[in-house]
Amino acid sequence: MTTAPIVRAIDIGYGNTKFTVDDRLQTRLFPSLAPRAKSQIDSRGFALRERRTVPVHVDGVVFEVGPDTILFDEVPVLHKDYVETPEYRALMYGAFDSMQVRRIDLLVLGLPVHLHASKAARLQELFAGTHTIRPGLAIEIDDVAVMPQPLGGLIAHNEGNTNWEITRDRTVLLVDPGYFTFDWMVTRNMQEIPGLNGGVECGVSDYLKAILDAINAEIGETYSNLRRLDHALRAGQSLAIGGRHIDPRTFRHAGAGVIDRAMKALRNSIRSVDEIDSVCLVGGGAEYFREALASTFRNVAIDALADPVCANARGFHMMGEAFLSSGAAA
Repeated sequence: MTTAPIVRAIDIGYGNTKFTVDDRLQTRLFPSLAPRAKSQIDSRGFALRERRTVPVHVDGVVFEVGPDTILFDEVPVLHKDYVETPEYRALMYGAFDSMQVRRIDLLVLGLPVHLHASKAARLQELFAGTHTIRPGLAIEIDDVAVMPQPLGGLIAHNEGNTNWEITRDRTVLLVDPGYFTFDWMVTRNMQEIPGLNGGVECGVSDYLKAILDAINAEIGETYSNLRRLDHALRAGQSLAIGGRHIDPRTFRHAGAGVIDRAMKALRNSIRSVDEIDSVCLVGGGAEYFREALASTFRNVAIDALADPVCANARGFHMMGEAFLSSGAAA
């Protein structure tokens, strides 16, 4: 009996790790944090005390990954060589563990636009082959494809709106504000237009840091939890700092400089706004940058996905299935 090839997609961002878990494009995510394992993990490799983490082994070191790593006082990895770190592999292994499969025919990964040319081959080298997640649990990756992150968002957007034919005739600017990087790419006929892509290290983390610096200066504290600030801003909730309840939305002006820098870098790389037919906005920072994009591209439709955080992973998965069905992946 012939079984259908297994495709899975993983989008490891500086903020969250997103991935597909089945052929119905269901996605999951957890924070891109990989602290060294704590003593509460027993010898069988299961997390105790209902903590939603799993142990993964990388080069003889045990890391914990999963939703509850936000409980740890862990510093995220935020630099260009992220993919070379053991933490990156730990996050990949955590995603593998959640997929509950022991073999993947095609794994599709993503990279920021400005790292794709220099790191894509390295990712293929690192993750094709057999990987031991922990003793007694291994997974075999037959083939690896690596895509620029925003391209996955475009595929997911088109599939969700069934407007493939329209997009083929339009010049689309893909914008992906991530946790560490702000990336963009221009496509026409589903192909990248050379010279009109790029990225800057000017993402959500910088935006949040600017707001937090303003809050701390106002109330005389040294609060540093960016994830709680991010949650409060998105949920419209107050933030408890030093016994006071602060509305962080009243400090959003402090992050304007970060958004301005991202917009200037983007605008400088685009030859003419008139060449852009539409803007496709994906990524975890979509809502923070949408207003500035609308102001920069005043007469252009801004299309934001309903679930922009996981859009790239869904799109990667779709691309992987298309590759296999066409015979493009060997």
